[in-house]
Amino acid sequence: MKKCGLYLRVSTEDQAAVKEGSLKAQRFRLEALVKSKSTAEEKWHVSRVYTERGYSGKDLNRPQMQELLNDIQQNKINVIICTRVDRITRSLLDFYTL
Repeated sequence: MKKCGLYLRVSTEDQAAVKEGSLKAQRFRLEALVKSKSTAEEKWHVSRVYTERGYSGKDLNRPQMQELLNDIQQNKINVIICTRVDRITRSLLDFYTL
């Protein structure tokens, strides 16, 4: 089974207000993806949704990101899903490290 962690992030309230990039829109798209990936042979399940509002992606020092990383280490999730790579981090070094 794929234990999915959905990671949602907006840096500003302005981003949160834009329909296409809002937290609600991100979550809807990611939940639809998980549902479409799940098959009888391989179940995909949303284990947890990590939501950051008003945090920059310049580094990994964000509360929900730290919980996500902790849950990975504890094997609570084994797949991270986000709408775009820059939702996880804007740092190439951090992305490489992950």
